[in-house]
Amino acid sequence: YTLFNVCHLNEDSDDFRKTKIRGSRGVDMYSDQVIYLGRDVEAEDVISRNTLEFYVKKDRATGQDTGKGFSLYYNPVTKHFED
Repeated sequence: YTLFNVCHLNEDSDDFRKTKIRGSRGVDMYSDQVIYLGRDVEAEDVISRNTLEFYVKKDRATGQDTGKGFSLYYNPVTKHFED
């Protein structure tokens, strides 16, 4: 089976990729994959403000596939995500 656990991040940094998961360290320690989602809500550019970044923090399967995964743009007119 697959279990998705959605956690909030501590607000230690402006860069979501450098923050830690709020609460127990066990969430990060026992997970096979940790994927951060974030966007720049204060960006002046509408495209940047509506772009959601997926950042792979941990991938136990290979140990090498970390870093920026992909981005999705939310189109407010169509109300859909676009890649």
